[in-house]
Amino acid sequence: MDDVKNWLDQDPEVARTLPSKYFYDDAIFEQEKEHIFLKGWQFAGHKSKLSQPGQFVVTELFEQSVITACDNEGKVHAFHNVCQHRGNRLVSERRGQNNGLFRCSYHSWCYGNDGKLRGAPRSERMKDFNKEDVGCPAVKVEMFFGFYFINLDPDAPAMSTLFPGAEETIRNTYPDFDDLKLIVEQDVIVPANWKVIMDNSIEGYHFKLSGD
Repeated sequence: MDDVKNWLDQDPEVARTLPSKYFYDDAIFEQEKEHIFLKGWQFAGHKSKLSQPGQFVVTELFEQSVITACDNEGKVHAFHNVCQHRGNRLVSERRGQNNGLFRCSYHSWCYGNDGKLRGAPRSERMKDFNKEDVGCPAVKVEMFFGFYFINLDPDAPAMSTLFPGAEETIRNTYPDFDDLKLIVEQDVIVPANWKVIMDNSIEGYHFKLSGD
C-alpha cells in the first residue's frame, strides 16, 4: 500500500490520480466491498414509500438482498431477503405493498413485515421447533432527513453521529423537504469502477464558480 501512502502525501495542487491498479484489482475491490460498502449506510427508500402498513422496498447490495418494510404499527424494519428454510428469496420486486406477510414461493413459510417467522407448514410436527428462533436476520435501519438507510454492520454508528449538522443544513436549503414524494425512480448502470464515478462527481468542471 506504499503507493497509496505516496498518493495521499501529494500536494493537492499538483496531485495525480490514484494508481491504476486500484481501479481494476479484484482483491482490492473485495476489500472495498467488505470495509466500505458492507459497513456503510446505504440508501433504501424515501419515507413516502415506507409510511403505510405493508409497504416495502428491496435493496440489492452485491450478493446481499435486504427488505425494508413497514409493519402494521407503522414501524419500519429491515432484514435479509431470504427464507430461512431453503434460502429462497422472499420477494423479487424493487418495491410494493403486501397484507402484512411475505410468503416464500418454495414451501410457503411466512414472515411478518418485521422479518419474524409467522408460520411454517407442518412445523408443529418438528421436534423442538420454535418460530422465534427462525426469523430473517435483522439489518440496522434508520431514517435520516426523510430517507431510510440500512447498514449491514450491526455496530455502525448512527448517521447523525457521522454527519453532524447535515440535516439542519439540508432543511435550511430545502425548507419544503418534508413534502417531497417519490415520483419516478431510474437506475443508471455505468460499466466502470465505482471510484471512477466518484472522481467524476467531484471534478472541478462540475461546480459553478463564484462570478460565473
